[in-house]
Amino acid sequence: MNNLLKNINDTFKSVGIGAIGGFIAYKLNLPLPWLLGALFLNFFFSFTKVKLKFSKKLLNPIFLIIGIILGGTFNATLLYKVNLWIYSSLAMILFVATSTFFVSLYLIKICNFKKITAILAALPGAFMPIVSTLDEIKNTDEHQKVIITQATRVIFIVSFVPFFFNFNLGKAKLDTMNKDYFFDLNFVTEIGALIILSYLFSLLLKKIKIPSPTLLSGMFVSGFFYTTEIISARVPDLGINIIFILLGTALGTRLNGLTIKELLHY
Repeated sequence: MNNLLKNINDTFKSVGIGAIGGFIAYKLNLPLPWLLGALFLNFFFSFTKVKLKFSKKLLNPIFLIIGIILGGTFNATLLYKVNLWIYSSLAMILFVATSTFFVSLYLIKICNFKKITAILAALPGAFMPIVSTLDEIKNTDEHQKVIITQATRVIFIVSFVPFFFNFNLGKAKLDTMNKDYFFDLNFVTEIGALIILSYLFSLLLKKIKIPSPTLLSGMFVSGFFYTTEIISARVPDLGINIIFILLGTALGTRLNGLTIKELLHY
């Protein structure tokens, strides 16, 4: 009982630090503030004597919701415009395979990464699925290598690429979700149905030993219902930010105990 209470207290402490980090990053207008802010403030505490933990029992619900969020990017328009994106998608697959091969080769030969760790660290995208796949690796030292490499890539891209598009294309006005929508009965029903169906599908994927079952189930189920326009409700910005804080905290606490020497080596 005491261990349970201690784990709950440690998790709340880590999430609180993550929320503060996310808020600071948000105020500084940093990219992906709630995710990277939570990650790096918890990472900062890894160099102190403060021991931070995050309950692994929360990871599956987090990945399930993230899967639903990612599936929300699909819609019926994609089916009608398949001729516009199919060729670029094939080219992207070729690019991903080629770049992953050469970068992973470098990580194996020069940085002494293990093969599976090098591949995950070398992938030029899909940060969420990569993080989800880390649960298949039991060695936490391997987790640190992948997280640091991927986080560095994300920071570089979101810190510099947006300025390029802003300079050439200008700023775009984004439509925000109606705040009343979050409390709508139809919204609660549809999101609740997606969560339940995604969870049931994840049990099937887990039974047939598919990697990252919770993340993939959320993506497949929500992607199907959004593409067929059976369901229209999507996770609001508030929910996405909360999930990002939890995920950033989970990643940041995995770096606990990392030394500066190890960081520079990665």
